[in-house]
Amino acid sequence: PDSGNILIQAVKGLGLPLVDGRVAPEVLLVPRNGKKGISRRASAQSIRTRMASGKGVLEESLSLEEAGKPCITDNEALELAGWALLLEEHFGSPQDIEWAVTSDQILMILQARPLRLPSNRVSVREPLPGAEVLLRGGEIACPGLGIGLAVHMDAKDNLESFPAGGVLVARRSSPSFVRVMSKARA
Repeated sequence: PDSGNILIQAVKGLGLPLVDGRVAPEVLLVPRNGKKGISRRASAQSIRTRMASGKGVLEESLSLEEAGKPCITDNEALELAGWALLLEEHFGSPQDIEWAVTSDQILMILQARPLRLPSNRVSVREPLPGAEVLLRGGEIACPGLGIGLAVHMDAKDNLESFPAGGVLVARRSSPSFVRVMSKARA
């Protein structure tokens, strides 16, 4: 909320590959005041999940042409941003909103819940003398300090192999990482 922008993340098709960390979303920043243009960071999405004609879902590859198209139009992004501001005003705080586009291109709000924001107090410390910094930046899943063996994992990896006291490092977040949180030191 302090950035002056509304953040929208979008994928083509159902959100399952986003939730399980297999695809990165297209990221749109819409100015809260509506005066500047929309900024976009494209997704490298190569698959789409959709409803099967009978039961369940199907995963299909996207053509290069489809993969290169935006997930939503600027007008749809502006409509979502307007709804985000209305919901924020109604509930009295910024909201984490789940939404979808129907096959008829109609935007729908599926749910809204309070946006859980980390504390703005970020402590930046210099490394201990003789310690080498291996990685800077990224997103912090849980603030604090933890020391241990850094283990790079993907949601598809055998999470049972994660060592007790390890530091989980991942390219994308995934709900499947919950399984190692009790073993992770950071």
